[in-house]
Amino acid sequence: MSNQISSQFCGIVGNNIKKYRTEKDLTLKELGEKVGLTEATVQKYEAGNIQRLDILKLKDFADALGVSVEDLTPWKNEASNYKAKPGQGLQEAKIVKMYSQLTSGHKKAVRSLMENLLECQEKYNSDK
Repeated sequence: MSNQISSQFCGIVGNNIKKYRTEKDLTLKELGEKVGLTEATVQKYEAGNIQRLDILKLKDFADALGVSVEDLTPWKNEASNYKAKPGQGLQEAKIVKMYSQLTSGHKKAVRSLMENLLECQEKYNSDK
């Protein structure tokens, strides 16, 4: 399985990297040093010019910026009520990546399965 996020999200991730970098008053060079990249490469990430963003590199950016992986992704707003447990962001990123590769019909099936599982879980937990 690939550890990359597809290009459709790279622009959003890049904008978020830039947002947090400027909030922390870091230069491109300073952030690059923290994540092991050149200033020019960090600028390419911020501009969305990197076609496939490695999830582990995303974690490096998040750690260097003092934010969660979710803060850098477009999934944060969709799950604003969800509180991730420490170290859980990488797993969710992998799941979302897999989901984004599915056809619309398969996405619908996954959502239906998840809804059914949640209903069963709620029923089971309310019976206790």
